[in-house]
Amino acid sequence: MATDSLSAKGARGAAFVMVGQLARIVVLLLSTVILSRLLAPEDFGVMAICLSVLALGELIRDSGLALAVARAVPLSRKQKSNLFWINLGLGGVMATATFAVAPLLSTIFKLPILTPLMHWLALCLVFSGYSTQFRGELNRRLQFIRLTIVDTVPVVIGLGAAIAWAAIDPSVWALAAQQIATAASGALLATLFTRWFPGLPNRESVREFMNFGAGLLGAQLLAYAARNADNYLLGWAWGSTQLGYYSRAYQLLMAPMNQLLAPLTRVAVPVLSGTPGLGAFNRRLLAAQLAAGAPIAAGYAMCFGLAGPLVDWLLGPQWIAAVPIFQALCVGGVFKALNQATYWSFVATSRTKNLFRSYLVTQPLVVATIACGLPWGAVGVAWGHSIGYALAWAISTLWSARTTALDGRAVFAQAATILALFAVPFGVIGWVIGDVTSTAIEHLLWSLAGFGAWFAIVGLLVPSGRKSIRTAVHVARLGLRGGRYA
Repeated sequence: MATDSLSAKGARGAAFVMVGQLARIVVLLLSTVILSRLLAPEDFGVMAICLSVLALGELIRDSGLALAVARAVPLSRKQKSNLFWINLGLGGVMATATFAVAPLLSTIFKLPILTPLMHWLALCLVFSGYSTQFRGELNRRLQFIRLTIVDTVPVVIGLGAAIAWAAIDPSVWALAAQQIATAASGALLATLFTRWFPGLPNRESVREFMNFGAGLLGAQLLAYAARNADNYLLGWAWGSTQLGYYSRAYQLLMAPMNQLLAPLTRVAVPVLSGTPGLGAFNRRLLAAQLAAGAPIAAGYAMCFGLAGPLVDWLLGPQWIAAVPIFQALCVGGVFKALNQATYWSFVATSRTKNLFRSYLVTQPLVVATIACGLPWGAVGVAWGHSIGYALAWAISTLWSARTTALDGRAVFAQAATILALFAVPFGVIGWVIGDVTSTAIEHLLWSLAGFGAWFAIVGLLVPSGRKSIRTAVHVARLGLRGGRYA
């Protein structure tokens, strides 16, 4: 009964998260569209460097503790208090380190503006350190409506701050205002909605959570190197303008997936952690991969075929150089979506040390492929990024199959179905139609017709495709109804 209740809450949570994150994606897309027309490419290149540095501070500040407390394990009030003070202290330490390293960054990248920018953006680390355990408490209570509000409303506030600043001063400082306003308002809302406040530090042990977080942090630091090597290498070798084109293409493409998969992880981990038996675990994991990974992978394939019209309409004609970068990144997006199930299997079974060991292989491989593409500028880096993540997905799945409850053969078989029946055909349809049509609107309309026709053919004539569609729809309905998928 408890398992059924947990599964039902997880399904309802997934539905709330999806709705909230769709709203967040719309806001982020509006942010990308509006600010891309108000600011110059080099402004986004400078901010990409700043955000890469902040991302490192965020990882160390969090130290894996957010997911550590999201698992289905007992947690006392005193332990919650200790974890709060640990996160807040780490946030202060990383903010101080960011402040101190800012002049060195300005020297390395030959951008004096980085020093004052990083001094102000360091505040974001304090705000996020403060709010981590408040968000974690909402997650543990499975209060996904409140958590979704805490994740979504601050993005709207940040966008408003950026637009207001850009209207007065169209510079990179508008992007800084966006980050600070988002972090500050998120911390405030998390406090108001949680209705919990920490006590003073005490002697209650949190070693179990620290051990879990340490293994996860190691893996996340390796993943950080792979995710941010492109920004550092492009900024150093090609300057802020090339990095600006790359970062806008990346933001337009990858931000929606990150906004969907990150909160879905907060739903999937506690549900999978409480699943008894290997059979039920794999059924739920495969269903989650199909319901979350398949639509995202298919969406990226569509974006590959429609890259020209999307970049032109969303960013403006001045960003047309980002089209081949955008297309190359689409390929990597498909494999990142598929890889989420592997990540969930490691975390839900508390195999964070195995996750770290697998990252010791896969993440340096991604950095190496990115570096190999560097001589060809942003386009070469984008293809290196995608090739690296395709290889990382295959290796991670094999590794997880050996060390966790994951059924590797079933995951590979399902991924092959998604690629063969949806992702590859959608990408080819959009690409071919783009070559034979003369205007962007014709490209869009004929491609949408082609996507619909192929989807109907697969649903009607291909048994494996029909089964995949039926399973994905079934999981979505369960989420909306609060049902149970065993």
